[in-house]
This record gives sequence, C-alpha cells and structure tokens, in this order.
Amino acid sequence: MGGQPALHTLQINLEAPQARLQRSLQRAIDLVAFGLTAGAAAPEGQVRMPGPAMQFATAQNYAMSFAQAKEEFELWVLQSGFRDAVEGMQDFLEEARVVCAALALGPQIKVLAGWTPPFTRESAEGQRFHWLGLEKKLAVLKDQYDVAPGPELRTAVEEINQARHCLVHRGGVVGEPDLNHPEGLRISWRRLEFIVQDAKTGAQRPLVLNQRIEAESILALRIGLSARLFGLGERLSVTQEEFIGVCFTLLSVGQDLSASVLQYAQRTGVPPASTSGTERKAEE
Repeated sequence: MGGQPALHTLQINLEAPQARLQRSLQRAIDLVAFGLTAGAAAPEGQVRMPGPAMQFATAQNYAMSFAQAKEEFELWVLQSGFRDAVEGMQDFLEEARVVCAALALGPQIKVLAGWTPPFTRESAEGQRFHWLGLEKKLAVLKDQYDVAPGPELRTAVEEINQARHCLVHRGGVVGEPDLNHPEGLRISWRRLEFIVQDAKTGAQRPLVLNQRIEAESILALRIGLSARLFGLGERLSVTQEEFIGVCFTLLSVGQDLSASVLQYAQRTGVPPASTSGTERKAEE
C-alpha cells in the first residue's frame, strides 16, 4: 500500500522489572513472617495433619517429635524464603534484558507491518537467556548493554545465588561445587544499622538497646556489610535477621541495575519522556 507509513508505539516501562522484584521479595518476606509466627504459636502436641485428612506416614520410626518439627520448621521456612527471593532476582534479570533489548532499537526504527519483537521472554533469544545461570545472565547484560550493578553488590548476589544452588541441589549441605572461598561457601549481604555519632568528635558506634545516648549525639542509619562462611559438609542455615539482609541486598541489586538501565536508555537516545513509551514507525 502507498502513502505514509503508519505510526506504531512500543511501550517500554523502565520501572516494570524493579516493581516485579519488589513484589516477589515482599511475597517471600510475608510468607516467611507468617510461617514463623504460625510455627511459634502452634500448640504443643502430636505432629499430624490438621482437620479430617487421613494421617499418612512413610517412615513411622523416623517421624519427628513436636520439638524436632518446630525447630526444623523454622529452618525450612527461612530456606524456602531464601530460595524464593533468589528466584525473584532471576525473574528481574529476564525482565531487565527485555527492556535493554527494546532500548537497543533506538528512539525510532522502521519495521514491517505485523512486526513481532524478537527479544521477548518467549522468543528464541529470551529462552536462551532464561536457561543461563545468574552469573551468566549478569555477564550478558554487561557485555551486550554495559548494564550492571556495582562490584560489591555483584559479588554479594553471586554468593547468595551460590547458596541457593546449595539448598536446591544438595539439600543445604555444602559440597565441593558450592565452594567460592578457600575456607568454604561465603555469603555476604547488606545490613541496615543504627549508629550513634558524637556531635563533637564525629566518632561513630553501633546503637545498643538500653544504652544511654548523650544529648549532643546524632542518631543515624548506615548500610554495612556482613558475611558468613560455611565449611565443606556444613549445613547452610540463615537467621531471621540474615534473611532480611539477603532480601535487602537483592532489592539493592535491583535498584543499582535499574539505574544502570536508565543510563543505557539515555545512551541509546531514547528521550526521558519516552520511559513509558517510545515510538516506532511501521511500513504498510
């Protein structure tokens, strides 16, 4: 057909990947919180299915006592939340790749009518990316689009992902494939901590509950870094505080990488007003 080519619009929502990550992390946090609260409130008694369901045992001699089940349940809930949180990061990286691939087209291109974007998650490119591990996903984003989190956060998320591999493939018992440090499996994460700063000297110290604070002191919040080492053959476990620290770290990775995607958008020439949509011309 003749005449001017029709004007088509391809929506690019730069905030969508981060929003998905936030929802995923919130779900993991809420389910862990509910599980720990329910477990703590469970009345002591025989371990059995609730309601009228038929009781079924596959190894009666190894059935847990109430005390054993309660202790194991807390560990299981935290490990499950840990795995789900890392899965949310994998989903975030896939969404970030789609956004970067769309931005790589530039602010305006001409395409044939009925054009199908070749970079969706369902496309061949998307499926290849899907089956990559987290480290390789990060490498693709860096190599193809120069999009990446900062070095400290990249190290932390790779260590957290290695712990997830340990939980999924070896039941949480550290094996040879999990070792990322001379002394075993290292996991690092960010933590938020309140500090007390002396108004005169500027000296800082951690806030301790029930400890007096001088009137001239300044109460502040800072981000610190924590780490744990698990030796070969040791069972991987996390506390509630460490689980929250891992979720905070994954959120920080998402924020850092999202800022990098925005910088990439600016380099491709997509105007700031097009962060929610960029125009494409389609030839009829």
